[in-house]
Amino acid sequence: MFSFLVFDDFKVFGSKSLGKKLLSSEGTPFKESKVTLISVRHGRVVSAMDGDDWINIKGIGWQFGGPDILRPDKDKELVFGLLDEKSAKREKEVSAHLQAISGEYPKVLGYTKLRDIKMPKEIKFVEDITFNNNIRVEPCVLYTKVKSPFRMADMAFLSDNGKREVVDFYSAYFDCEQKDFMEHFALRLGKSIGFLHTHGIINDSLYWDNITMCAEIVDYEWLTVPGMRLPNGEDASNIMIRERKEKEIIYAIEAILRTADILFIPRDFYRILDMLLTGYGQYNKNFVRNSEMLIRLSKREKIIC
Repeated sequence: MFSFLVFDDFKVFGSKSLGKKLLSSEGTPFKESKVTLISVRHGRVVSAMDGDDWINIKGIGWQFGGPDILRPDKDKELVFGLLDEKSAKREKEVSAHLQAISGEYPKVLGYTKLRDIKMPKEIKFVEDITFNNNIRVEPCVLYTKVKSPFRMADMAFLSDNGKREVVDFYSAYFDCEQKDFMEHFALRLGKSIGFLHTHGIINDSLYWDNITMCAEIVDYEWLTVPGMRLPNGEDASNIMIRERKEKEIIYAIEAILRTADILFIPRDFYRILDMLLTGYGQYNKNFVRNSEMLIRLSKREKIIC
């Protein structure tokens, strides 16, 4: 257990009574009613312990200490604090696809439609909230099992002591010395990306707030999966494949280097690149060999364009 974590009763939109209803609903995986706010960057997620694993819970209100629900005027289909049914359903479908090819990826356990729960009167209006395009949100709460509750981006918000605890814990998880942690992390993340790429799965939003400290890729709404359209209806499975794979690898390098700096871990760009591509190449060696950009990166060219 991390000493700096603070646990509280499970509340949904600030309602403890609604939290209790969700805890007792069919299929809810919780054994404990206490959760902790972990991923500050995400703003929609709290986490509950489940043995040695964690369950991320998404769609339970905007978690920044202000309003529980906020609909900005700019976006057609966005409400801060709510997870719409279309997004929840797609995450579950993508997760099922991933589980069919490997059990190594975070598993979406399911989701609960708030409309199916008897809502407290004071927040029953949530059932009928619409996006700015007048389409009903149909808010849901999504449950995903992960090995780490921390996203890489969360490290920026921890105290120096908290960062040391995290590095100690996950260095032991990777069975490595603290100074080598980010290299082992890069190897693991490279394997994960390479495996997905061999199955035609591309992540165009592999940012550091979508990767856990166990090198897990989370949040599946916008993963490109063969035969499955994106939330905007587009089929991106045959669009600029090489370029998007290369860009995802660059995003991964950026995330690792940024996190290493925040954790005060010495790092070398080319060593991280080598470890990431070594992991990636275990599943997709031909892509590394044939990518001009990756070859030029490995040759330490200073201008690649």
